[in-house]
Amino acid sequence: MTMLIIGLGNAGRRHARNAIALGAEVIGYDVRPVPMAGVVRVSSLAQGLALRPDAAVVATPPEDHFKTVLECLGARIPTLVEKPLATNLADGHVLHALANKLDVRLAVAYQLRFHDGLRAMRDELRRQRGCPVRGVIACYAAMKDWPPCTYSRDVLMEFSHELDLLCFLFDATLSVKVMPLSRSQNDWTKYHLFVESTDRCYKVDLWLDSAPIMVCRYVRLYIAVQSWSWDFEEAANEAAYRLELEAFLAGGHLSDGLGALRLVEAARLSAVTGKWEEA
Repeated sequence: MTMLIIGLGNAGRRHARNAIALGAEVIGYDVRPVPMAGVVRVSSLAQGLALRPDAAVVATPPEDHFKTVLECLGARIPTLVEKPLATNLADGHVLHALANKLDVRLAVAYQLRFHDGLRAMRDELRRQRGCPVRGVIACYAAMKDWPPCTYSRDVLMEFSHELDLLCFLFDATLSVKVMPLSRSQNDWTKYHLFVESTDRCYKVDLWLDSAPIMVCRYVRLYIAVQSWSWDFEEAANEAAYRLELEAFLAGGHLSDGLGALRLVEAARLSAVTGKWEEA
């Protein structure tokens, strides 16, 4: 098996290491001269695609995802793209429409879906479908230390993991309402989202904050009379990345990325209207 890794930053290098561990031959492309043992470098994306790899991973900065994924799909290469799928919902729909038209696999890397504790929560929610659920999902991180090429002032995009978790855990149509935590609507460094399902069975508070503190990520759910907790652990996260790549290569179910983008757009609209907005 041959895999093309596009972008050899932290995420791309992790995918490359995992692909090598799975026995794949890895081809790497990055505009920067980033050496990596065990990776055959190519000088352009076109050169990498011309080698007809069995799969591609797009791990470039988010603003490049749309055009890069378009090229991979156009070459009919199954593609796993790091989150977010695109920078807006319309582009996400364009990518999935092309993937469906060409019958090419397209998935988005949200590795939290492969944490055992979160999968156990999802399974319990399915078993107790119809029971009232209340909870909190939170993520705090020091975004000031992140590279400038990221959405360093856009918590909704950077922390779309938590938005995707809402889609993963709750099999329901969701609406959101935003409580402004900043005086400026252009300062998207903090978000408090109220989230509920159409039938109001699920009600969750979502806290996203780029305060300069140690990274903290957790989920607390109350299902009927039971409480369920999950806390982020780096060791489990590394294992989740490996499981995610294996699942992608095996044709397993991964996020399509559209649910998170729908929630992003609904949250942005709610911040303007002050009303509940359906995702």
